[in-house]
Amino acid sequence: MIMTSSPVSSIEALSAAIQSYNLFDKPAIVTNQDVWDKGFPDVETLNAEASDAIFRAIEQVRSGQCKVTSIAMTAEPGVGKSHIISRIRHRLQAEGGALFVYARKYGNLNLIKYQFQQILADSLSQIGSQGVMQWQELAADMANKAWRAMNPNAQLFSAKQLVETFSNPNSAAAKNIDWVDKLAADFRRLKRVDPDIIRAILLTLSEDYAPHAIKWLSGKSLSEAKSNALELPNPDYEDSDKEAEAFETVCQLLNLISDYNTLIVCFDELDANEVDDAGLTRAQVIASLVKDLFDNINRGVIVTVMLPDTWKNKIKQFSNASGIPARVSAAQPNPIDLNYMDGSSIVKLVTLWLENFYKDKNLVPPTATYPFEKEELVELGRQKLTVRQILRWCADNFKPRIIVDPAPPIIEPIKPPVELAFNKELEEGLGEYLEDFSLLEKALKFGFRTLIHKNVEGVTIQDVTGVEPKRDNAGYINFKVLGTEKDKVVKIGVSILQYSHGKGVTAGLSRLVQYKKFGLTRGCLVRSKKINPRWNAQTHLDKLISELGGEWAMLKVEDVKPLIAIQSVYEARQDYGLSEEQIFDFIDVTGLTANNPLLKEILSDPSGQIPTDAVDE
Repeated sequence: MIMTSSPVSSIEALSAAIQSYNLFDKPAIVTNQDVWDKGFPDVETLNAEASDAIFRAIEQVRSGQCKVTSIAMTAEPGVGKSHIISRIRHRLQAEGGALFVYARKYGNLNLIKYQFQQILADSLSQIGSQGVMQWQELAADMANKAWRAMNPNAQLFSAKQLVETFSNPNSAAAKNIDWVDKLAADFRRLKRVDPDIIRAILLTLSEDYAPHAIKWLSGKSLSEAKSNALELPNPDYEDSDKEAEAFETVCQLLNLISDYNTLIVCFDELDANEVDDAGLTRAQVIASLVKDLFDNINRGVIVTVMLPDTWKNKIKQFSNASGIPARVSAAQPNPIDLNYMDGSSIVKLVTLWLENFYKDKNLVPPTATYPFEKEELVELGRQKLTVRQILRWCADNFKPRIIVDPAPPIIEPIKPPVELAFNKELEEGLGEYLEDFSLLEKALKFGFRTLIHKNVEGVTIQDVTGVEPKRDNAGYINFKVLGTEKDKVVKIGVSILQYSHGKGVTAGLSRLVQYKKFGLTRGCLVRSKKINPRWNAQTHLDKLISELGGEWAMLKVEDVKPLIAIQSVYEARQDYGLSEEQIFDFIDVTGLTANNPLLKEILSDPSGQIPTDAVDE
């Protein structure tokens, strides 16, 4: 079958293009970036019954047939669970009328509601259907509602118009933050919501204020100067109160969203084996969160995707009396089971990939599936293969019909699968990850664990442990690195303190200097920001550096991002089709952790100096 009426390209030209670049040689895993940005080519007929069920549920909520519902989907790795989520997101973005929240990375399971507040803030920071952030769409809805309530004949504006107005340096509104006070006061007459939350959402209409407002909405502290300028109070509660405070904020935000748009929340990557302090797996922690959301939001659809064994052995383990299984799959008694690709779907998928490839090369192949035969692709459909396995087969068999001599140089040599996965995770937009304590802790702990029994900076690492007594530490010292240095025992306490206010930094440093209580021989502060000399934290910092031989290791994006990326690969190794051995071999061969400047700085002899390149907030 000829694809177009254009002349078919020569076999030599087609072969040269195929020899130069293997378009299938990439990890066939959907990440945050694929969901929020362009994504993988999507065969919309594949598992259409699953996405159709979700859109029916959305329509039922929109029409008032039900207020809240939920759908669970199950499938083996690589069948296309995350592809369905990507399909939902992109269709909603095209159609409008909905705000989309996507949860994939969860951080500290013991603080899942606080983590979800950050996930929510990050999701709403993505571009919605109106070409601006979803936060800004919500803010525009609220502003228009307030104006119309005060004056039924008031002119209404699109989200884009409002963002342009409040971000224009020549605009009177942009120069005077009082516009927020007026709007917030008018809106609060309509709905009893925390006035600070209203204020923060409205501030997102200004491109200058938006990053700080979103940071505050995510539950993180602002610098003293920004807190005062935006009139947003920094949280004054202890870390132990984070869960309750976060969930109250989350419910207010989600219910505000559902006043104007259909809310869709999708939970992915439930299948990891990590557990919280109560012994609940990630899937069980997320299922409990789904129940709490289901019971507390006014309007929305909640979607979860997982392996069949996760549903059977984790979610169903909750008693029916708990209400958790019924809240996770409310639309029907059991999850929707996704299907393997049949021959027709495989042909459509491969055709989509090849169409983009040949278009970029300005080539016209003789058939839509060239260099593959349509019949061999149909035959693959009889083998019950996953999308991932099919794309792997394509990568292995993407070869020219004739070899062009001399062969052109390979532009992109085939890379080891771990390197491909690592590079894909490196491309992920992680948002404000220098503010994500849980993500940083996971990455650093994983990095040190890959170095157990190795000697780095004169320290032979033996173990990475938690900190006791837990109650006294309250999580401020994140972990301990145990080892030996010149036949002496070394116990390095690592404390990641990225707070923008003095209270958190003081609380953390006051623990870090208590070597005896927490069993330390050395304390190490990990931080990217300067410490205000007026804070009480300065006294503890002086003691740590000058008296106790401790260290301040500078936290830098370029040092921590590779650690976050490789830890993400390890966590998603089943999806990537990788073994632990493959990942650790890659780490060893590349020296990814042994040569990491941040890990080396933590292990090295303390310099006794305070960094001069810390960020001044």
